[in-house]
Amino acid sequence: MGRLHIRVVICVSTALLLSSGCSGKEAASEAGRSDVVVTTPAPVGTIPEIGSTQGLALPIEAYMLTGDENALVLRARQTLIERCMRGFGLTYSIRLVPPSRTFSLVERRYGVADAATAAEWGYHSPDPAQGERRRALADNNAQTPTELLVLTGWPGGNVLPGATPPAAGRVAGRQIPAGGCQGEAVREITGDDGGYGDDAIVQAINQSTESDSDRRVSDAVERWSECMKRAGYDYPGPMEAIDSFGGPAPSEVERKTAVTDVKCKSETNLIGVWFTVESAYQTAAIQQNREHLASVQNRLKTIIRNATSIAGGTTATEPGNPTSGG
Repeated sequence: MGRLHIRVVICVSTALLLSSGCSGKEAASEAGRSDVVVTTPAPVGTIPEIGSTQGLALPIEAYMLTGDENALVLRARQTLIERCMRGFGLTYSIRLVPPSRTFSLVERRYGVADAATAAEWGYHSPDPAQGERRRALADNNAQTPTELLVLTGWPGGNVLPGATPPAAGRVAGRQIPAGGCQGEAVREITGDDGGYGDDAIVQAINQSTESDSDRRVSDAVERWSECMKRAGYDYPGPMEAIDSFGGPAPSEVERKTAVTDVKCKSETNLIGVWFTVESAYQTAAIQQNREHLASVQNRLKTIIRNATSIAGGTTATEPGNPTSGG
């Protein structure tokens, strides 16, 4: 059975992604799988009827920055980098590139789940920020070699992920900090060089797929597949339905398929089963790693406190609140 995980992390342009402190799947691979894999079927109580992913939050989200907190960190990062670049007589003109759409952690975790969105977009993701993103990327590609050196600490901004930044030398009579102005911003916000992205074990728990092969989930997926067959569609699972369509825009066939997909999820309670079972596995994995995850929460509090001091403003939730979104 296929699996779709969508976790949107707000970053700057692709060229500067890794030096900005965002984390990718590589970080998750560093976490020992034995620390996060729960092989015993996780017990659950009554499985509720859930027809939509709206308002749902997985247990691991308590150990991630929320969307509002991510935005706060980005404002602080922008403030620090602008200040640092001015110290070298340079202007920081790189614009933040908005994501194609800010999903919740659960919004499309089990495939398309909203009937109205399916009717308009099929399996495609709405992209209201497309024009803004193109303009920002064009602006970001216009940086001079000196600006990129001071910004990243790497000649031409050619960052080598995982490598130690070279001694970048001096510009305008000042020593470029390790990792450039970006690296300096990371250290001031986080208190270390760890970046702003999700902790490796948090990512591993978030990306773990134990629930996919759980009999309760596979039975629900089979019921969904049978429902789709009765409507004239032959897919073994929701992800195969998504993978069968592509192109720049949704077709009428895609829209109708996606609408039926959502209808069958509701009729079979696929979302209710999958979300409940996955939550149980995550809860068990969190218990196995509670000491480490307590330190993760403390680090998030430090990041939020520092970012608030730098950028001002408040956030609606504290890290560790199970109701907070990603």
